[in-house]
Amino acid sequence: MEKGVHCPNFAKGKRKDQLRPKNQPINRDIAADNRYNMYIINKEFHFSASHILLGLRPDHPCSRLHGHNYVVNVYFRASALSNVGFVIDYRDLEPIKQYIDNELDHRHLNDILPVNPTAEHLAKHFYDLFKPQFPELYKVEISETPKTKATYEAD
Repeated sequence: MEKGVHCPNFAKGKRKDQLRPKNQPINRDIAADNRYNMYIINKEFHFSASHILLGLRPDHPCSRLHGHNYVVNVYFRASALSNVGFVIDYRDLEPIKQYIDNELDHRHLNDILPVNPTAEHLAKHFYDLFKPQFPELYKVEISETPKTKATYEAD
């Protein structure tokens, strides 16, 4: 047996490389923090819209009218599942789809958002809009292109 290895863990089916040295304490703060014991799901939505980003140099391509095929990912977490075994039923997310379809799809985002319509502001907009209705919501990602993504995540 290696020096400093706590043997009783072998009875729990742990391999030697999974063991905590005997003199290393368990971090009870992390063990008790529910952020480390969460179920997480996400749902992806799509829409197309135009915008003009204000405050950029005139020669910046985003200062001109242009559009994107946006991808919105909303993330939900819970430390316990419903009786059915869900964090949240995906069908309950219909209000998000309705908002996207009715308010954002094929629209000009400068006319909708009260701030410069960057992907970062759009992520925060979704979070603020839907957090009251979906308490499990903790993160929103907005992608304007396959190579770019902006995220708003709550603590």
